Amino acid sequence: MKNNKGFTLVEMLVSFTLSMILVIILFQLIINLKDIYISSGMKTELLNKQYLMTNKIYTDLNEKKAIKIENCANPIVCIEFTFQDGSTKRLELDETNKTLAYDNYIIKLNNESYFKAISINTNISESNKKIFNANIPIYNDLFKDTNFGINIVYPYNDIETTNNYGYKYIPPTESYISLPYIKTNGNQYINLNYAAKINTEIRLDMELIENINTQTDSNLGFYSIIGRDIIKDNSFTINFGGSPTTYKRIYYWLDKTTNAGGTTYYQDYNDVTSRSTLIAKSGKILYQNIETTVAQKTEDNDSNIILFGSYNTDTKKIESFNKYDTKIYGFQIYEGDTLVMNLTPAKSRETNKIGLYDTITNNFYTSNGSSDFIYE
Repeated sequence: MKNNKGFTLVEMLVSFTLSMILVIILFQLIINLKDIYISSGMKTELLNKQYLMTNKIYTDLNEKKAIKIENCANPIVCIEFTFQDGSTKRLELDETNKTLAYDNYIIKLNNESYFKAISINTNISESNKKIFNANIPIYNDLFKDTNFGINIVYPYNDIETTNNYGYKYIPPTESYISLPYIKTNGNQYINLNYAAKINTEIRLDMELIENINTQTDSNLGFYSIIGRDIIKDNSFTINFGGSPTTYKRIYYWLDKTTNAGGTTYYQDYNDVTSRSTLIAKSGKILYQNIETTVAQKTEDNDSNIILFGSYNTDTKKIESFNKYDTKIYGFQIYEGDTLVMNLTPAKSRETNKIGLYDTITNNFYTSNGSSDFIYE
């Protein structure tokens, strides 16, 4: 009797079927593990992007201090933040291309991710602060209950803001960005086209930032704070002394005749390089709590005030006479108790020019000198 030890056809079919079932189970397990790995990685990526963008926005808002938050209209969802240092950054959403960008950081959504209803608004709190709220929800088909979007809540005050220098200024208009200060380097001046009256008072908040003790030129000339566009009775100038022996001196000159005759008054100071407000009014100059009596104007005239420049009798034209680097934080002109000019440092959004914006007349004054004002 023969003992056949080979496989029968039925056994082979059963064995093959079991093997295929096992392969399918293993293959499905691998697919499931792969899906779990991909979805886990996708969720981690979305959470990381959410954290990074939220962190970037809040870091700027908290450290740079926003003074204005407004719509920039293009694209449809676009928010522009203006900070105390004059810089701006935008938060932009493009639903067509499925992108959300803040400054140079961009979130690009994949096919499974999408934006939901967006809410951006500004409310007024009980303390009259504005509260900006931006809720931009992002969802993914794999995680329908998880919001990977951006939610920003930020209270701010864009009416009057204290900058890093402790000086309060009013943001001008939507066309201009407020700056803490503007800087001269010796080549700038402004013709204000304003003729001083008998009761005119000027206030200039300024800071000499160059150490003029190091100046060695024996004839530096005068550093004009306030000059005039023509020599005329009752026109006046205010200058810092301009030689190594008189650099801590402020001069006041009042013209007596059209032949350039006049009277000079001066006051010495221990230090002229610190920030101070210079006030000139009613025959007196107040600087660093030192009051100096000077000649008083006796009548109005049509000689215009020149800021950081004056009429040069040699060249017969207006020139900058600023020998030192200077920061200007603000400049006001009063007629009696009435504020007629309130100049605040600003930058034009359209031209990027830096100058002084008058919140009374809405005029913007840029340099009439050989170079533009600086902000750095």
